[in-house]
Amino acid sequence: MNTTIQPSQEPLGNILFYVNEGLAMATVIELGLFVRFIISVEAIQEGSLLKVLTPMTTILLVAVVSQIGLFASYGFCLIATRRTVEATLLWIFNYTCLGINETAYVFYTYNRSSGIVRLVFPKLCGLLKAAVYTAPLMLNLKTIVGVTCYIARIDPMSTYILLSLFVSFEGVYLIFLDTMFLVTFHRFLLRTRIDEEDKESKRFKIIATYGIASCILCYICFLVFGLASFFCKERDKDMIQAVVITCIYFTYNFIIVLLFSMKIDLHNCKVKGLGECAQQVVVGATTANQTVLEKTVPCTTHVFLSEK
Repeated sequence: MNTTIQPSQEPLGNILFYVNEGLAMATVIELGLFVRFIISVEAIQEGSLLKVLTPMTTILLVAVVSQIGLFASYGFCLIATRRTVEATLLWIFNYTCLGINETAYVFYTYNRSSGIVRLVFPKLCGLLKAAVYTAPLMLNLKTIVGVTCYIARIDPMSTYILLSLFVSFEGVYLIFLDTMFLVTFHRFLLRTRIDEEDKESKRFKIIATYGIASCILCYICFLVFGLASFFCKERDKDMIQAVVITCIYFTYNFIIVLLFSMKIDLHNCKVKGLGECAQQVVVGATTANQTVLEKTVPCTTHVFLSEK
């Protein structure tokens, strides 16, 4: 059996290899910018790096690292000789990165929006929480199936059919969660009067706005992939799907950028709120001092006149 990795005979396959590897390097730079913000902005303002390394920040960083692996592994998948050990391992690694990426997205979106869910759909909190906490299993089934088929030496065609079934199942699962998130965010913005003076209201508005944008992008990814799989001709199917998957991975990365932008806006909202509180304290203290002074001066004057 030929176990070498060689360039694809399709020129488009070679182009997409360089596109994916270029996107992987760009995402490394993106990761550096994210870390720079955490260290040079958040950590300085909070006074400690440990205070800003919250579960939410960690989940977001894991999503970015998995995105790098997603781009890099898919590029090599495109130029790998089919039905080889290397190709199988590359695809398993790609599916693992994809599962981690999707799980991080689900956990981050849910944990940021749980307060909104409790406000809008209090009776569905338990159902949504249960669905979210099964994400690590649900979104990594394709990896488990791929590893099992590899160990059991199941033929490639049967493995492909099984993986396709589980990928479709995961798509349905993600559509369900995105629909729940989208309806929650939309209903919150539609029915809730946002008080710009209330810090919590402003925070929920930021989360809902970015959440809607992320969910819509996820829907577009599902729609495009479904249409490409259904309508493209068999002889062009592989290359068309390769282009579509590359675009979907790029969109996933853009969703991560949106989620980090949400984090930055929430941080700025928090800093602004603390600044306003500090200003109110200073104004209150100044007013109190002025009141004490006004009460003290007449008293002092009275004592002075009495002595005279």
